[in-house]
Amino acid sequence: MKKRIFSLVLVLLSLCIFAFTLAGCQILASIHTHIYDEKVATREFIATEATCKDKATYFYSCTCGDKTDETFEYGKFKKCSYSNGVCINCGAIEPPHVHLFNRQVTPDNFIATPASCTSVANYYFSCECGEKSHDTFTYGTVGDCNYINNVCEFCTKRGTNGLIYNLLEDGTYSVSKGKELDTNILVVPLEYNGAIVSSIEKNGFDACKNITTVELNENITSLGAYAFRNCDSLENITLPNKLTSVGNSAFYGCKKIKSIELPNSVVHLGDSAFRFCSLLENITLSANITSIGSYTFADCSALKSLSIPNEVTKISNSAFSNCVALTTLSLPNNIESIGPSAFENCTSLTYNVYSNVKYLGNTNNPYLYLLGTTTKNIYLPSIKNTCKFIGASAFENCTSLLTITIPNSVKKIDASAFAGCTKLYSITLPNGLTEISSLTFKGCSSLKNITLPSGLTTIWDMAFMECTSLKPPTLPDGLTTIGLSAFRKCTALTKIIIPASVTFVNAHAFAEIPKIQLYLRASEVPEEWAYNWYYEGTQSASGVNIFRGYTGN
Repeated sequence: MKKRIFSLVLVLLSLCIFAFTLAGCQILASIHTHIYDEKVATREFIATEATCKDKATYFYSCTCGDKTDETFEYGKFKKCSYSNGVCINCGAIEPPHVHLFNRQVTPDNFIATPASCTSVANYYFSCECGEKSHDTFTYGTVGDCNYINNVCEFCTKRGTNGLIYNLLEDGTYSVSKGKELDTNILVVPLEYNGAIVSSIEKNGFDACKNITTVELNENITSLGAYAFRNCDSLENITLPNKLTSVGNSAFYGCKKIKSIELPNSVVHLGDSAFRFCSLLENITLSANITSIGSYTFADCSALKSLSIPNEVTKISNSAFSNCVALTTLSLPNNIESIGPSAFENCTSLTYNVYSNVKYLGNTNNPYLYLLGTTTKNIYLPSIKNTCKFIGASAFENCTSLLTITIPNSVKKIDASAFAGCTKLYSITLPNGLTEISSLTFKGCSSLKNITLPSGLTTIWDMAFMECTSLKPPTLPDGLTTIGLSAFRKCTALTKIIIPASVTFVNAHAFAEIPKIQLYLRASEVPEEWAYNWYYEGTQSASGVNIFRGYTGN
């Protein structure tokens, strides 16, 4: 029994000794003594940079990563750093540079002879310092003919005869067709009488039906209006990199052009510039245009896709109307204005749909432009709060539409957007709206109450015509224009107060409204107003009372 107790005591004593030993080791392990004998030559431990006199120095470090103030040298000496021919470290004089002409670079300043129609360009060999040698190498492809007075200065090929040149104020020439022009290939020379040929005249080659190819010289900066209109056979044209302006209808009706690229030098693209180019499938737009004019690409029935540059802020009316093959179109974020019918009858376009409403946009905002509805049988649609524009006729003749709230993100509502919505009784307009477009609410016979935004300046023609249930709206101070027949046949109107800010009211604005009372804040009817602004010119205006200088509510 005593032996068992003794054995048990020995075991317990051993366990205690082991526990104290382990704890002691852990305490000792937690007390680290730095030993700075590590030579680690990395940026973390650098003390001074290498120069032409001294190698780089680094701090000694401990295995834990701490570093001391003591340093060691490591690495190589650097080259001298010269300033004004003298090393800033050791004072040595900079030795003369020995050119090594072994570089083949091809920027314009190293051209020895430019490419021509008979040879590729020659360039000077160069040194890394930028100095060029007298020796040359060839690079690139052969260029175009350079026509001077209709003769190429390199291959002596003759250009187009029968052209007419007009001397401009800047000393350059414009060019147009002559009476005897009969050619398939039009060559516009670089010079005439020693001066640059810089532009194509207005109507320059209008209806030249035999031309299949146009070769413009590199200095052409402007294509005048109708420059190549109705050139039915024109297939090939390359626009030069100095071109800045493409005039109205410049390529109107050029039915055989399939592809064209507008260089980034182009900043102006005129109305109807490519209208009725029925085979045009691909076009690259200049990154520097800021607007697309009216009907610019209208009736381009083969155009399938188009990327609109980010700098474009305005797309004018009917710009892409009847582009029936157009499937994809990305609108830029910077867009500020989209005109009526800009995408009318683009029946193949891929839309973004939300709440039975169709939108166009981009990857950042797929709901930028509200184009229309997926069905006319729509009751209570919801408009995305990132929408900026509601297109022309977007909800036209949606005869089941009852009420709608337009978010404050919307900046413009185009013509006829809600025309013929006969059951629409309530609508909330966005605060930032400044215009109510023509025919916007025409024939909305159930619309009773509408609050006009405080910043509204214009109510365009027939905007509320035939809204037979409409109660008198408050016209905001700041309103300047009331258009033709704007409130015509709004037979429920009994009283309208016209602010003094209104400078123009067009004909029949309040016609065919029996016994309406018109209260003018102005003391007299402005002379600019149409003489028949409140009645039909051929009918009596009996029962209509006009009060001037009104100050009441």
